[in-house]
Order: sequence, then C-alpha cells, then structure tokens
Amino acid sequence: TQFDLYLSTMVPTPRQHSIKIVAIDSTTKLREPVCDSQDIEGFTLHIPVVDAFPAIRERRELVMGEEAGLMPVMLEDGRIRLSQYGHSVSFELSRGRRSWNSYNLAALYWRMKGNAFEPIECLRRALFFGATKESQTVALVSLGNVLHQSLRSDDAAAILGL
Repeated sequence: TQFDLYLSTMVPTPRQHSIKIVAIDSTTKLREPVCDSQDIEGFTLHIPVVDAFPAIRERRELVMGEEAGLMPVMLEDGRIRLSQYGHSVSFELSRGRRSWNSYNLAALYWRMKGNAFEPIECLRRALFFGATKESQTVALVSLGNVLHQSLRSDDAAAILGL
C-alpha cells in the first residue's frame, strides 16, 4: 500500500470563501498577493515562538511543490482560475493589511503555486494579527503544511504542537 505523506490539508473556516472574486478580462493587469512587501505601518513583525524555528529563519531557501490538493476546494472545482483567485486576494490585502483572514487566503494562494517563502510571510502576518484561537489554529496548521511540504517535517511537527 502506498501513502501520500505530503497530502495537503487546511482548517476550513466560514471566512475562507468570503472573498469576493474580482472579474478580470484580457486588459486586467493581474497582481499577486505578495506578503513580504506588505508594509505594516507602526508594527515590527516579530513572533518569537515561531521565528525561533530554524526553518522559519531559513525560509528564503525553502522549496516546495504546488499543493494541487487545495485547488478543488479553493478554486471551486475549476470555476475560478488560480490567477484570478490571486488577483482577488491581492485586492483584499490592499483593503485590509491587518486582516488575518486575508493573509491566510494569500498563504493558500502561494501554497497552490508551490512557493514556500511567500506563504510563510503571509502566515507570520496572520499569526501577528489573529487574536482568536481559531485564527491561530488556522495559521499554524497552514504553516505546518508549508514546512512539511518543504521537507522540514521536524519543524512542522513542532509548529503543530504549539
């Protein structure tokens, strides 16, 4: 029997489908929800309990494959294109730079694209602004997935234990 040890998981929340999908056409200049360049005025982003992990400190060097398992749920079985989803999340981020949910949605976009650095940046922000147990759990599970997909399973397991 074969097992997929790198199965994509996420914590479903009612807010994850609350994003308004922006209509695009051939003239639309598509944007991506880049979190590491999001200036958070008045805040120094530092999360000691998370930033202490070696994989987080080395996040620029991490590599992962795309998490295609997230696509059917997040892209409504192909009714939404990944580029359209990313553009819509980018729009949401531009409206609310202190929304843990927007940062979480941005992380899901980057996980589907197979980029390890960006979702970590997005999830650090989601943790920073998420004040509820739900928001912390959602962000930590997603962060654990990114680290596991990046072959940093020891750090992933420790993150999930927080």
